[in-house]
Amino acid sequence: MLSHKNIVFGLTLLSSGIALAGTMGPIDTFKPTSYVKLGSGGSYSMNTDINASSVFWDSTPEGYNNNLGKTALYSAAFGYNYSPLISADMEFIYRPAYSYTKFQTSTDQSTTNPLGNKTRRFNLESNSLMGNAYLHGAGLSDKLKVNVHDHFKLEPFIGGGAGVSFNTISNFHSVLVNNTIASTMADHFKTSFAWQLSAGLELVGDNAFSLAAGYRYYNGGRFESNNYLLANRGNAATDAALGLRPTTPLNGLLQANEFFITFSYKLDA
Repeated sequence: MLSHKNIVFGLTLLSSGIALAGTMGPIDTFKPTSYVKLGSGGSYSMNTDINASSVFWDSTPEGYNNNLGKTALYSAAFGYNYSPLISADMEFIYRPAYSYTKFQTSTDQSTTNPLGNKTRRFNLESNSLMGNAYLHGAGLSDKLKVNVHDHFKLEPFIGGGAGVSFNTISNFHSVLVNNTIASTMADHFKTSFAWQLSAGLELVGDNAFSLAAGYRYYNGGRFESNNYLLANRGNAATDAALGLRPTTPLNGLLQANEFFITFSYKLDA
């Protein structure tokens, strides 16, 4: 049977432990959870490295390389937070309206049925389905976590992903200097390997919601036009003679700088 002194000593140790725990504050525990994420932003294309065969496409000192302008983007993802350091998701991003415009002077008459001076135009839609993985700063060190409020913290993240892009060229046409549409092409769809790298800051709350903003480099792979040119020179006899003219596809590489905001909700929080 325990002596009176041993009982008193044990109670003293217990009370000391409880007092020490009270001074340490609440323990920050992590619960693995799945999440859904919605986002929006803007995509700004780089030069496309477009190349074209001089046998079918007019030779021009301006070349064919140009950027595709910009488009809004919209995203949806489903993922899982495995630990304070690592999360991963499957993400679909919709990029509806890149637009290519390039004025060209024609200097080589060796091309079959050259169009002369003209402006090339087409639209590009690039949607992607990616598997992504992210590293979160708070999982590496508390020094990478900033308490913004009693219930919110700000932390950096980096991420990368790979998957497939769905690139569609539409509304392809060439406009002569007199505003006549000289030729058109039917829409063309191509799938390509795509990848991306991202970095940003995430505002994480004690509840199920978080908000992130960041930058993404997007490589959407190759895109290409149709391989048939439809003549439309405004002259019935010329159009009938040229008709549906085979050509080589105009093709290029889609690369873009993207800025985004995402809103996440933890399903099991």
